[in-house]
Amino acid sequence: MRLYRFIYVPIALCFWSSLSAQIIQGTTIDAKTNKALSYVSIGILHTNIGTVSAVDGKFKLSISNTNISTDTLIISDIGYSPIIIPLSYYIKYKNSNDSNFELEPKVELLNECIIGSGKTKRLISGNTVKNGVICVGFSSEELGTEIGTVIKYHKKKRGKVENVNFNIADNKYDSLLFRVNIYNFSSGKIGKSLLKSPIYLKIKTQKGIVSVDLSDSNIYVSKDFLLSLEWIKNYSPDDAAIDEQLPYGIDKLHFCAGFLNSNSYIRPGSESDWSKSPVGIGFWATIQYKKHL
Repeated sequence: MRLYRFIYVPIALCFWSSLSAQIIQGTTIDAKTNKALSYVSIGILHTNIGTVSAVDGKFKLSISNTNISTDTLIISDIGYSPIIIPLSYYIKYKNSNDSNFELEPKVELLNECIIGSGKTKRLISGNTVKNGVICVGFSSEELGTEIGTVIKYHKKKRGKVENVNFNIADNKYDSLLFRVNIYNFSSGKIGKSLLKSPIYLKIKTQKGIVSVDLSDSNIYVSKDFLLSLEWIKNYSPDDAAIDEQLPYGIDKLHFCAGFLNSNSYIRPGSESDWSKSPVGIGFWATIQYKKHL
């Protein structure tokens, strides 16, 4: 985590080398259709080791700094049941060639809550910071790194998330692709995703507020939740259409932030543990709810 301009708060990170490393590599596919799954999260549970599959489902992950006897590999995607494999089992039974990792689609009953056409109100919740005096960037150089802000919701009636917003202080990239995530949040702990299908956000804005309209996504909440951005792909600065993952510098993208705001959290890898940010990151949401009579 880096804070820029007037305030700087360093956070120690653990980086690992891929040189001479033991590698897990393969392709993430849909078990029913055998089609490649893009941007699937792959990581070692409770570590900073993780990545995201490419648009063709292919990925490589170094496990040289893991404990083969105790660590666990998790491969997960919204709308699919996760694959959970002890590393010791994978090492013992893996093929010499690339492996296919088949994810089973989840079958879930929809539990929609119709707001109705009666009297409704809108709540804006989160960190609506407007200036760039305090800025924060991503804490890791790995795809799958994630930052998020707690959105507070304490109404008696369930609410519908209409839009989510992200305030960019500075962006030196031509184009970036993120996954918007919404997680349960209770008693200071981040839980499971509330989404039934992935939401992607391509950012080209150099500065200002980026909004995502979710009015047709039917996302309903009854308590606090965490709104986050997960970095899943970067584009060539010369050609945003080039579809390959390229190295980047985490100092090139910053979001507005501030103190005395709703809490924010960070994690440097797809399956790493969350930690609390020293500042509140400028993410917020608009929630529509039925007026209590």
